[in-house]
Amino acid sequence: MQSVIARISSEYQLLVAANKSVLNEFQQTHRETLSKLYEEGPLARQAEYMEVLRALKEKNENIRLFSIISPARSGVFQHITGDFLPDCKEEIRSTFDNTEQEELFLHRSSKSIHYDLLLPLFDHPGAYFFVAFNVDPIQEMLTKFSLPHQELFLLRNDNIGKIELSSTNEISDNIAGLVMTTDEIEQFSFIEPIENTRWNLAIRLSESYRTQIIKASVTRAVLMTVFFCLILLFVYRLIRRSTSQLIQVRDYLYQQQKYDPLTGAFTQNAFVNQVTRFLSTSNRTDKFLVSFKFAKDVNTSDKDLHEEYYVKHFSSALMTFLGDEYTYGRVNDIILVISSKLGTKRLNHLAEASLKYVEDFNMRYNDNLNIQMVAIPLNEKFSAGLELVRAVCGIQANRQPTPLTVVDADSEEVKQVFEDQYLVQSLSEAIANETLLLYRQAISEVGHEGNSVEQYEVLCRLELDGEIVSPMKFIPLAEQSDLIVSLDKYMFRKSLEKLTESSLQTTLSINLSGKTLTHPNLKTFIEDGFKQYDIAPARITFEVTETYAVTHIDEAKAFISWARALGCQFALDDFGQGVSSFSYLQSLPISKLKIDGCFIKDIHKNTKNRMIVSTMVNLCHQFKLASVAEFVEDEEILTVLRDIGVDYAQGYGIHKPERW
Repeated sequence: MQSVIARISSEYQLLVAANKSVLNEFQQTHRETLSKLYEEGPLARQAEYMEVLRALKEKNENIRLFSIISPARSGVFQHITGDFLPDCKEEIRSTFDNTEQEELFLHRSSKSIHYDLLLPLFDHPGAYFFVAFNVDPIQEMLTKFSLPHQELFLLRNDNIGKIELSSTNEISDNIAGLVMTTDEIEQFSFIEPIENTRWNLAIRLSESYRTQIIKASVTRAVLMTVFFCLILLFVYRLIRRSTSQLIQVRDYLYQQQKYDPLTGAFTQNAFVNQVTRFLSTSNRTDKFLVSFKFAKDVNTSDKDLHEEYYVKHFSSALMTFLGDEYTYGRVNDIILVISSKLGTKRLNHLAEASLKYVEDFNMRYNDNLNIQMVAIPLNEKFSAGLELVRAVCGIQANRQPTPLTVVDADSEEVKQVFEDQYLVQSLSEAIANETLLLYRQAISEVGHEGNSVEQYEVLCRLELDGEIVSPMKFIPLAEQSDLIVSLDKYMFRKSLEKLTESSLQTTLSINLSGKTLTHPNLKTFIEDGFKQYDIAPARITFEVTETYAVTHIDEAKAFISWARALGCQFALDDFGQGVSSFSYLQSLPISKLKIDGCFIKDIHKNTKNRMIVSTMVNLCHQFKLASVAEFVEDEEILTVLRDIGVDYAQGYGIHKPERW
């Protein structure tokens, strides 16, 4: 019975591994088609989807359907496939929470039964390629390994007694919903869990055969005890040898999930476990955790591709140079190394070798790659691997490229990393619990006081431990952690909600980050918001920074054109901040320019800034755009702006932000 359990478990693991291999190969050969479908999202046509599904079914006839799960954990093609079953949603949620699929189980509807596989979607971090399979091969396994005197069952281990499949039943509704009693479960001769699933594989013998075995065993024990023991030992050794090989295959497949396919290093979770084990078992004196990161200016569209190339290239050279006595991990574009041999002397040698490698690489390929190394001593301040990995990765994210930086655990930089992480976690909870505070600041028309239409920019504040946190602290962190999309959507929805509570025809300016601007379902989200709250789009002005608009001109132009067609207004924020040419103004369909506050706050004293602002305002008027001055702190500044001809003013001298 143990061999039957082992064989079915091993064959199941091989089946899943083969299916994953097919899906990864399909993603590679249909990369552009899947990316195009994902970007179209709810606008994807059924004919396009069916063409991809047919190609997928040619690879595996047991595939039922596919979808793409966005980072928001929702299916992109629900308008084609329909909404997922509750069980499917639970498995999707578990995969996102654990960053990999760990709890495979069957899903039943009134007409069918299937299981799902979720793999990371190529070129789209945070998204998953979702494929549903028929269970015929699993049913065939149970039937193939079932003997005439045996019944094989797949039982749920999280819902005791619930039957998933059985060798005595075909795939039909007659088994759906059956639950065994405690007495029935006790009749099983063997029950064993299947790894990475919610199943127990159970074997039950027929009653007559059970009695026959007992009688035969007693007879043999009396007549041929010695001979019988020798035969059992011989058979046991044969089975053990065969089973051992199958277990090795199973363990190999399990180990594959712990390693990054690009570099061969440990994945983030696996590396954290390795570091925790290292901290508890090794001498920490004069030992370091080291991280490597590359920096290079590349086009946004090619950025991920460049990062993967350099990460793979360098990690291979690093592993060759250091050897197997070092433990390697990968977290996004960061390579991490830890070892009992990594002391101060070895660390300096490693830094010199890495710099030499980068110099040779740049010379050979005429490139301009920079390397940044951060090392943290493994002192007693760190009790867990997760803290240490978060610290070094956080420092890497906040630093400019430097050859080697050794950061002490007690340093302000490490403390700042953990404070930032706490701030991001608090912001995420505030968004989820809808406790983020809304503020508003008036935008006044210069020289036309008493205008009946109120204009405000919507602002946000975070209340943390009884204190109000400025957005200057948490918004940059939100952009780094990709939480900015959820924040922008929260601000848009809450702003529309506030407008419904007011009888005045207030107009609002709402900020959108660059990441939000390119989010796949943003347009649908905005349209649904206007419909839900019955707010005219003309009452909303979206603001995007000039830096993003200029460096992503095509994406910005496409979204702004769509928003203007919907009826919204669009403003270019932080205008004049480091841009040398304004030719892009001819192609961007904007309605307002918000002049950066660095030119405004001392304009009554600084002649150069007054000339610059005057030029900007004249430029706005030539392009038939409204000009908005930020950081207007007092009446003296406002008087200068009025003389120059600025259209709108915003700042503490006009109106201090107020709780809304």
